[in-house]
Amino acid sequence: MPRQIFISTLILCFAFPSISYSQNADSTRFLSPLVSNEAYQAGKMPRRLVHPELGPMIRLASWNIEDATELDSLITAITSSIKYAALIDPERAPVGSEAYQNAITQRSILAGSDVLVLQQTDIGMRRSRYRNSVKEIAKTLGMNYAFAPEQVEVNPEKALGLSGSAVFSRYPIKDVKVFPLVYQVSGSQTARRIFMRVDLNVPELPDETLTVININLESDCEPQDREIQLREILTTIRDIKHPVVLAGNFNSASGNLTQFTFGSDMRRAATDPNVLATPVISVFVPAGVVVNAASRSINLGKNFHNPTSGNIPILAPNRAKGLFDELEFFRFADGGAFDFRGTPARSFDGKINPLANSNERMGAGFKTTFDTYQSLYNISGAYRLDWIFVKPVGLTHPFDNHASFRCAPHFGATLKEMNTSLTRPISNHSPNVVDLPLQEPTIDEKIESSFIKPVKKPGMKG
Repeated sequence: MPRQIFISTLILCFAFPSISYSQNADSTRFLSPLVSNEAYQAGKMPRRLVHPELGPMIRLASWNIEDATELDSLITAITSSIKYAALIDPERAPVGSEAYQNAITQRSILAGSDVLVLQQTDIGMRRSRYRNSVKEIAKTLGMNYAFAPEQVEVNPEKALGLSGSAVFSRYPIKDVKVFPLVYQVSGSQTARRIFMRVDLNVPELPDETLTVININLESDCEPQDREIQLREILTTIRDIKHPVVLAGNFNSASGNLTQFTFGSDMRRAATDPNVLATPVISVFVPAGVVVNAASRSINLGKNFHNPTSGNIPILAPNRAKGLFDELEFFRFADGGAFDFRGTPARSFDGKINPLANSNERMGAGFKTTFDTYQSLYNISGAYRLDWIFVKPVGLTHPFDNHASFRCAPHFGATLKEMNTSLTRPISNHSPNVVDLPLQEPTIDEKIESSFIKPVKKPGMKG
């Protein structure tokens, strides 16, 4: 599509006239990435955070910033504790309260990030007042960056705008590739789901590289469609031999996130065997209507907070479970696996459940990352949609506590209060953070060998 490449060139030159950009093999299918190492070239270096038990480490944060509509508050939250405190709602978090202190503490955690993985960043879009959020964030924080457009806005008032994903890093950027997903749910001519690969120069790691995969899966689709998109991403990154962080908005709901309405639920009931079975259950269970309503509400709540929970057709279905099975059973070409471990000394708040080291757990589920102002079946509109998955050094089994913890996820946390305690929340999503030790950490903890979970592919017997 020669005209599309020409349009993308005009857009990039308009947005960043002083920065060169590269066209990879996929640019003929959509738009090219913007890459800048200006911070590194100006002499700005990584902070080299050191934890008493982890040693030298990288702190990585991932956040869907909802079109950068609260850009000033985002920058303030990362750069100034004093100015940030003025943004806190005194009714939600009064000064001196636990909620207030949580927000202040979480802000400082986010501010210590070496790598920011952001989704829904804007350049010249009307909804974000035509600002260049990528350039403003990078300049203010003194970070290198890569930006991958996935939506174009042709606006007669202010020319052209872009929306997409970005990675900001205190480490130099070695390479960037953008991959338009082959499986597209939407037929839009101005938007296309993509994922981006950003290779960072980290001398302490194998190949002196940490690869960041920034994803934002489709929301306007069913769970099986997101599974197809994820499989496509995993196939593309399979040959990477060094550590990998896969982070972003997985939209890991058990249904179509844009169609949670009564009408759509009734249409789904006409074809979903889980719903069709409800009258049958009602026949055999006294007060079946009440029981079914309660079980449905409990199951919905379970899935919202813990989309990794088991999928029991009809009784307790969880259609999002397949997404996490794909990640658990996936192996890189070198045998490497994503880290699903949960150990008390390496997780936030001492949790031991699966994925506790990389993603903050709460109760039997996970701390939610997305809030909506609607309710569904009288359940609070809070979901766990955003995740961080890590391929560390030398891990070949997702649950192997005897394997290395070098560049493995530690203290994964969801910084919800620093966002929701504000008078105007920065986004309807909240950020996730994780610490990655650059060498083998010295944490002393008892390892239970029985915790290693046997791995078998879905559908295998025994």
